[in-house]
Amino acid sequence: MSKPHALITTITPPGFVMPVTLARPVSTKLAERLTENYARIDALNDANKSIDDAAQALNMEKTTFVSWLAALGYKWTNKKTYSTRKTRAADARR
Repeated sequence: MSKPHALITTITPPGFVMPVTLARPVSTKLAERLTENYARIDALNDANKSIDDAAQALNMEKTTFVSWLAALGYKWTNKKTYSTRKTRAADARR
């Protein structure tokens, strides 16, 4: 019989006095990674980086980064994203 996994609902990042309440419970391992990277996530948001740039800076896929933001309940300020698709306006100019 396997033992139940612990779910964490708050983290206390280094340099922060108050604990951060997570939007949803996460595993112990994910809670450790969120705790270690919270200050970097906060700094990237303060620097007005896009989600794409922030994910690249943290060396992870965009979908993983967005999942982290959802778990943290973190509101990202720069929603700009990059797309390789052509727009109709660009096609019309040709």
